[in-house]
Amino acid sequence: MILLFVVFGLVGGVGSSSEVVRATRRTLSNFAKEGSNGHVGRGREAPIRTSFFNALQDIEKSIIVAEYNHRRVSTTGANQALRKLRRMVISAAMNGKYKIGRELYGLTSVMESKRSLSRSRKRVRRSAQSFADFLKDKLGDQTFYQFFNIESGTSLTFVIDVTGSMTEDIAQVKEMVKELSSTEENEEDPGSGFYTFLIAPFSDPGYGPVDIFNDKGEFLSALESIEVVGGGDCDEMVLSGLVEALQFGEYYSPIFIFTDASAKDTYELDSVNTLATSLDAPLYFFITDGHDCSREMDTYKQIADETNGQVISLTKKEIGRLGRFVASTGVGRSLLGAGSDKSSSSGRIDKRDGTKVHTIDFLVDDTVSNLLVTVSFTHPSGSCYLLSPDFDVKYPEFTSTSTNSRIYEIHRPLTGSWTLKAVTSISDGFSYRINSISPSTLDFGFYFIRSYGQRETVTDYVIPGESLRVVLTALSEKEKMGNARLEVVNIHGDVLNTITSLTRNPDNEHQLITTFSGTSWKVQYWYKRWYI
Repeated sequence: MILLFVVFGLVGGVGSSSEVVRATRRTLSNFAKEGSNGHVGRGREAPIRTSFFNALQDIEKSIIVAEYNHRRVSTTGANQALRKLRRMVISAAMNGKYKIGRELYGLTSVMESKRSLSRSRKRVRRSAQSFADFLKDKLGDQTFYQFFNIESGTSLTFVIDVTGSMTEDIAQVKEMVKELSSTEENEEDPGSGFYTFLIAPFSDPGYGPVDIFNDKGEFLSALESIEVVGGGDCDEMVLSGLVEALQFGEYYSPIFIFTDASAKDTYELDSVNTLATSLDAPLYFFITDGHDCSREMDTYKQIADETNGQVISLTKKEIGRLGRFVASTGVGRSLLGAGSDKSSSSGRIDKRDGTKVHTIDFLVDDTVSNLLVTVSFTHPSGSCYLLSPDFDVKYPEFTSTSTNSRIYEIHRPLTGSWTLKAVTSISDGFSYRINSISPSTLDFGFYFIRSYGQRETVTDYVIPGESLRVVLTALSEKEKMGNARLEVVNIHGDVLNTITSLTRNPDNEHQLITTFSGTSWKVQYWYKRWYI
């Protein structure tokens, strides 16, 4: 089971910010224990979900930002602002706008704590408890728990083209959902699966509305009732439908886009990337054949690269066979690696036949019960193979007849170093994604802290040459932060710097803190657990 604890005592000093964070964390964690133990109809005891601590991190970060930006106002002005903020939090929660609602919750918590001159620890704790009780009373148990990701966990979102040429695709999507249900029933991890289901239709010129379901049966019934309309031209409002869906998505929740057309509304590209990366949501494009027009795929590939998703080209009849892959992206899953020909510097050109060989090595430990590797090619000339630590070549469970894209599923894989080799022509591309399925998932979270004199705030970007603090948190209640290293890599995967001088936070055994100097390279951050 995974936890996320983010301690701000070392961030904001000993002032009221740390007290508000601690009080908020304590109050909401108590509600999380209550909700996870079956108080909303689960019927069985369960540990606190990782998704709750992802939501809690957003609230805690917003508290730091609110403390940094806060200016004292009159009592009358503060009370008016509080009433308005409370209404905004309630509205966001009721309408599924959870991310903005959580950020407003953090801001409101700060203002609640500053309504009087007394800022004692007891006063701040009472304020945090009172605000949470107020919200729970207004929202009701189910919406309250969903708002904080206590009960809902991961959402599954289908963004579906509902124009005339998609009739067969939609029929296959229904078959996929049936296979997904069968897969989840057979999972070893009782906490695996999706807890909310979303359908976001689009056509041309229309898109939306987004329908949200808490029951998989209702989700399937909604798919059954979809009627195809319109179409006739080459491009559709793909990205507009995607932006609409992202407004309701949850953290680390996959979004699948089904279409056989290009995007007409490329002006929404920045909005899609911004929303998806803020949710850490991988976007998967299932692009089928059968459309008379030529399709422009670069927009989809750019989004997939930005979000660690994939573009998979396949025939319409093949969609129904991908239920297992969809299941591999849900709760209880962990990403071991993802990339493409653009993010790999290991390509070796064979001058004899004009091909390029890409080698991807990755480690599998004994916590992985199932391994799923997906490789997507731009053209059917691409090929690949998967090699286990004992040099046994594994065969794919699924191979697309149109593009040779492949999905490997390995039950109880050997521990050690695995190798994926992809062979393409020099001008062709590919992407890959490596997922593990495990009852015990280990992951990490991080964010940056920027100082302005005695004041500090959270930041999402690094200025070259600037020195920032990095807060690295193990998302596990069972495993404490021991020895770890932080690798800074460029977009090709080349290691630019390795940091091993991480200091354990004395107030939080799940957290390490270090200093990071900005670089002019575009960087990604990888955290690897290591043993001594």
